[in-house]
Amino acid sequence: MQTRASLVIALAILSSCKGGNPDEISAPDDAVTLDWSQGDEFHVATEYRATHNKTEETSVDFDSAGIIGDTHAENWSDEVVWSFQAVESNFVPDATDDLYEYAVVGNGREVASLTVLRAYVDTSLNDDPELLEANPVVYMVFNADRDRLAAIISFSNVDGERLEQAFSISNLDKSYSELSQSMLTAAPTYLAPFSAGYRDETKVLENGSVMESFVRDDGVVDVAYEDEVGGGIIVSTYEDGQPWPTYTDGNDIKGRLLSADEVDSRRTPGLLPDPPEDYDFRAALASKISLDDSLVLDEATMAGGWEGGAPVGYRPWAGSWWRQSEGALIFSANNKPSISDEIQPTVDPIKTDMDNLSSSMRDMDDKDSTEYTEARDEYRTKQGELVDAISTFYNGVLSDLNGGAASIEDSSGTIQVVHTGHGSDPGHEGDWSYDVDDLSPLDKYALQMWADGNTSSNPFFAPAWEILNHYSPAGGSWWGHCNGWAAAAILTDEPREEITTQIKGHDMVWTHGDVKGLLTETHYSTYSRFYGERYNGEEQDINDLSPKHFHQLIQFYLRDQQVPMVFDTTKDEAVWNYPAFWADVEVEETTPAGEGAASTMVNINTADMAELQDKLGVDEDTAWWIYEWRLYFGAYQAVEDLKDNWGIKPDVYESLVGKVVVKPSESEAPTERTFHVVATVRFTTDGVGEEHLDDDNENPESLPNKVWGYTLTTDSKGKVLEGTWDDDHPDFAWIPYSNPMGAPRGGSENGYMSYENVIKAVGNFDRE
Repeated sequence: MQTRASLVIALAILSSCKGGNPDEISAPDDAVTLDWSQGDEFHVATEYRATHNKTEETSVDFDSAGIIGDTHAENWSDEVVWSFQAVESNFVPDATDDLYEYAVVGNGREVASLTVLRAYVDTSLNDDPELLEANPVVYMVFNADRDRLAAIISFSNVDGERLEQAFSISNLDKSYSELSQSMLTAAPTYLAPFSAGYRDETKVLENGSVMESFVRDDGVVDVAYEDEVGGGIIVSTYEDGQPWPTYTDGNDIKGRLLSADEVDSRRTPGLLPDPPEDYDFRAALASKISLDDSLVLDEATMAGGWEGGAPVGYRPWAGSWWRQSEGALIFSANNKPSISDEIQPTVDPIKTDMDNLSSSMRDMDDKDSTEYTEARDEYRTKQGELVDAISTFYNGVLSDLNGGAASIEDSSGTIQVVHTGHGSDPGHEGDWSYDVDDLSPLDKYALQMWADGNTSSNPFFAPAWEILNHYSPAGGSWWGHCNGWAAAAILTDEPREEITTQIKGHDMVWTHGDVKGLLTETHYSTYSRFYGERYNGEEQDINDLSPKHFHQLIQFYLRDQQVPMVFDTTKDEAVWNYPAFWADVEVEETTPAGEGAASTMVNINTADMAELQDKLGVDEDTAWWIYEWRLYFGAYQAVEDLKDNWGIKPDVYESLVGKVVVKPSESEAPTERTFHVVATVRFTTDGVGEEHLDDDNENPESLPNKVWGYTLTTDSKGKVLEGTWDDDHPDFAWIPYSNPMGAPRGGSENGYMSYENVIKAVGNFDRE
């Protein structure tokens, strides 16, 4: 039976075209569509998840006067407001246009209209200095008829240079889109698969993934779908007449469409919108990265595999993960005492109680129970005690340095910070002295900031913050700074020399280990892109980073872009972040005999015009009817749907039954192929001492190779459809791409340190 929508459309075609013209088909009336006209502008506010850390508590600071926020909450960035503009709208490119290839479908039988949106960060709506310095501008080329993203081109400032990067995809005749359904740039690009409608519906797409729609109200629908590159479920809320999803909710991104009134209220008074410079995005497409190559098993890969990764000079360096159970960045290192040791006896019993309470709270299922509330209140009381103790001590240290009770002195050729005790407050008690060259990295940083006059906030709150948020004397021994080290090891060159700085006319020596410690601490919350979700217990999917997405990620980043990436290398609750820089992938086809590419069965959801004609023996017009129907209605859900296609006569339909399939997972669909893959991945290690130096940057100290096995199922052309892990596998993956220079206003990074001040103190190690 024909659907109501198809009947209406068919009648319209028959009445106007005397028998039907395929070129006149239009989408159903209740289809989710986005309409843009040249000059249109709208704004999307986006939050990004902060780095997945080993500890789970939300960081706190000393500005709340003892009022401590909730713990065990998720960390998200402040909202970034993206301004979108339609710079070209509903134009049909000719064959001389660089965009022509993104408009042609069906062996050239149709040239679709295109729309180009530009997204940028307006200075009047954003105040993050690092983001504004990067000045990202992103162009998105859409097939306007079907809201498919065909190409995306980004421009941004990196180390004083304007860099460009372009991605494209050619499968514009499919419902799903790797570009629309993934986060490959900072600009929010998540859009639901084509053929979503304002209806309650579950629909299987051409690649076997599932899209579900839930009507919330008249003209409002939630669409749930999969991130095509990184996995995980995205939910987008569409409202009829709006130019963009009103809400987007995913594992690692949240976005919302702003109203005009909200935009006006957020705009900085006196500042006018600052349109970005125009960039030649067409020219940038000449050096595009095609996702078609990265997301499939090509013939060479099917025949054996591939090997590749980061080039020499860009491989991450080995370093310590600075154990939080030892307070390695704060207290005595290598049996060399430091200023912060004075407060450790007071801190340890309080922090131990907090660690034990934190552990018990994590294990409680009912967060509304009296038991949980009492534990939370006790935790907050202990936290308040700790804030009082360490703030009093470090304020006393600063006061005594400013007042002369503590000073920098040259004693027999050794530079020391010397304290002559008076009074009764912590920080003022007793006589003590410490060699400045032996201080912990954070105590050295604080002393350097004091000597340089950077005291708008107490610089000794840098080690104080670390005590409050990261020190875990009763916590798991695996807690550390692996995510900060992993990001620093990728984004910076390895510090290999001692550095001497001046404090009040005296020399202070920083070892390369000290500098690694500062880089690790200040890269704890880099700007990153995440794929997959941290596993936190049995109620979550331990296989959420599927073999399909893992394989696509290592091909895209390690093989094709030669970019190191970070994996949590264990599938359980513990988090072990390590940077991967090389992969050796062995592939063996395991397709049962008689199946695979040689099959005569044709998937009418994925076959192009030539395949439909050659394999089914139909004429060009019949092939076009089959092909165009899915362009406007999305994937066929059953072979019987061909009956709704008014271009397929009953006798033609009967001739096709038994020759065609619609779902890659159907048992009668031998067009599938299977491959067993063994990926041997090489990771730099953080299991070395603080003062470790790699022998050479071609072969950094590494973990034993991780070997992960899995089976992939593809279509006949090598398009990866799904996969199954053999056993062990990574949990999630992420790519650090930039580090904020200033101290953040939230998140998990130390708010009393800034990367900018670290660079001023010990130099810039950013990789070019």
